[in-house]
Amino acid sequence: MTTRPLLGILGGMGPEAAVYFYQLILKKTAAKCDQDHIPTLNYQATFLPDRVEMINAGKNDEFLVELRCALATLYKANISCLAVPCNTVHYFLNQLRDEITLPFFHLIDGCIEHLVNQNIKSATLLSTIGTIQTRLYHEGAEKKGITLHVPDSDDQFQVSNAIKKIKGGQPAEDFATKLQLILERLAQTNGPNFILGCTELPLIFQQKNRPDNHDHLRLIDPMEAIAEQVCEHFKQAELTRKEIKA
Repeated sequence: MTTRPLLGILGGMGPEAAVYFYQLILKKTAAKCDQDHIPTLNYQATFLPDRVEMINAGKNDEFLVELRCALATLYKANISCLAVPCNTVHYFLNQLRDEITLPFFHLIDGCIEHLVNQNIKSATLLSTIGTIQTRLYHEGAEKKGITLHVPDSDDQFQVSNAIKKIKGGQPAEDFATKLQLILERLAQTNGPNFILGCTELPLIFQQKNRPDNHDHLRLIDPMEAIAEQVCEHFKQAELTRKEIKA
């Protein structure tokens, strides 16, 4: 049996965001037929506990046990690389970096790399409170000389509430207008760049959901950044395979 490269997606945090991430990969793949698409295993590990709650409760070791279990399922399927479309879980994944020996498309690192490539020096981070508290984006941004702003407590409550409600099944478009107003206000003081640092937020700001007056805002989706990295990785792997065959 031929061993083929296989992308493993560890999803379920939330499930709809993982589906959206895979859709990004589909759209960015230059495919003319089924066989041109990237072989992918999308594992919706919905049993993983709420990341923010586990961080706040100090249950780090308990979560790592569950996370290792989820990763083991993908390893047993012989994935050749890994992507995890959830921002806050990278707090725990960072603690397992030495254990992840496969190519790993790191969501936060990929976003910071995108900011550097686009010469973006300042941005506002929209995310869960857990992502903010653990400084997942701040540490990488500071090393690259990038200033990150965060919403005040009232605006953060609105962002967190939207994330929670979407995870609970409420349509993402219900929050488009309210969050658009927050972004408009924040842009006046913090500038036009916004990191959609929770994987539910791009669901809100898909083009079909957004009001008309958004052209001056720059929304940066970390999932889109690593989707491009995934496609480039498999493109290069295919070129290498063809060279070996030749």
